[in-house]
Amino acid sequence: MPHWIPTSLRARWLLGTALVLALVLAVAMLRPRTKAVAMVGVQRTDLTQTVVATGRVNLPARVDVASEVTATIQQVGVREGDRVKAGSLLVQLADAEARATLEQAQAALAEARARQTQQRDVAAP
Repeated sequence: MPHWIPTSLRARWLLGTALVLALVLAVAMLRPRTKAVAMVGVQRTDLTQTVVATGRVNLPARVDVASEVTATIQQVGVREGDRVKAGSLLVQLADAEARATLEQAQAALAEARARQTQQRDVAAP
């Protein structure tokens, strides 16, 4: 028998008790600690959440409106942000200048037809 193992019964009991105590202390020290928690009953309530943020709002569709002619705006039919349907009048342009140009073109056409008729009449035998 090794020299460190006691031979008397009393010494064996003391060594066994010390080992059991050491084992119990080790388990107690290594066991995870739990915290006491308060228990509450479940209740159904409304959930309110407020979000404060800065940012930019992107439109789902943006349309740039432009005119093919240069003219003065006579009337604006909608305001910014209004919903419009296809074919709605958005802007009415002043058309006095365009009407004058149309009348000039019609007069020039009539004059050209008159000359054509005159040349046909003169060229006929």
